[in-house]
Amino acid sequence: MLFDINMNDVFWAKKKEKCGIYFWLPLKQHLTDTAGMALCLFNDYIGYGVRKEIEYA
Repeated sequence: MLFDINMNDVFWAKKKEKCGIYFWLPLKQHLTDTAGMALCLFNDYIGYGVRKEIEYA
């Protein structure tokens, strides 16, 4: 393989704090968290009519 790159080492999206030290989290983790929050908002906070409009779009 020409390039042996671990994408988690290259693409970062957000950081977490542990004992006063910040650690970058991989983009995959950020996208997974974002998708979970979007699903939560869609299921719990958006009205039925709006959900149906989005589903049929």
